[in-house]
Amino acid sequence: MMHHFKLKKRSVHFSLLASGIVSSYILAPRILASTILAPCLLAVVQISFSAENIELPRVEVRATRPYENNLQSLSTSDTAKLLEDEPGLSVYGAGGVSSLPAIHGMADDRIRIKVDGMDLISACANHMNPALSYIDPANVSSIKVLAGITPVSLGGDSIGGTIIVNSAAPTFAQAGLGVLLTGQATTFYRSNNAARGVNLSATVASESLSVRYTGATVSANNTRAADSFKPAGLAATGRGWLAGDEVGSSAYRADNHALAFDLRHENHLFDLKFGVQNIPYQGFPNQRMDMTLNKS
Repeated sequence: MMHHFKLKKRSVHFSLLASGIVSSYILAPRILASTILAPCLLAVVQISFSAENIELPRVEVRATRPYENNLQSLSTSDTAKLLEDEPGLSVYGAGGVSSLPAIHGMADDRIRIKVDGMDLISACANHMNPALSYIDPANVSSIKVLAGITPVSLGGDSIGGTIIVNSAAPTFAQAGLGVLLTGQATTFYRSNNAARGVNLSATVASESLSVRYTGATVSANNTRAADSFKPAGLAATGRGWLAGDEVGSSAYRADNHALAFDLRHENHLFDLKFGVQNIPYQGFPNQRMDMTLNKS
């Protein structure tokens, strides 16, 4: 004997082969019960389920990150601070151009940092020369952050994650259009600490050879707080006077220059870059020492 029941969009098939006396079967949406009045010598039960396929409509969401714009690089002279809006990433403030990024609380040597394909680590015992301080924000074209496990193709040797920073890709002249000449100059001023600077870039390129120069210079006075947080007085014996709202040892100056040569042949590209950095002074309000006459 066989009974067929259909509940909503699911079918249930139930069959019973028995020798004996079976009185009744009761099937509820969630309860299957049977009342057997006499012993059964043989019973075989087969149950099968089938469901209809339901296709949900495809939903595509597109959005633009608010910090993906060229003005972000002018709001700071510290490359690490370009990552402040990344989810799960924070920045440890230090000198004016020497902040340390942290991914999910792991910072410093626990993060692998690559700048234009080079693995860089922080220098100095107090890590006052972090890897991201060697490239100016105006020279940054893209930043990629990988939290946690890093692919083997990118080294894989990191605990907290990996940060990959690349400068602008080389440009070449189009075929038959002669020599390509491009240039750009920007300047900025930030009122809090009177930070001012200039960024320059210039490119001379043919169809196979490209030469690009980038330069950036910035200088800033001590940062000012919203209100006095300490008594005014001498910073130290023989040092200058500090106002009550002035953060001592927060002034800095940094000069960065880079020259890139790129040679292209068919699908091959040879890239050669030179970089020079000069930091005459950089104050560290969170440490008992400052940086002076740093050249790299």
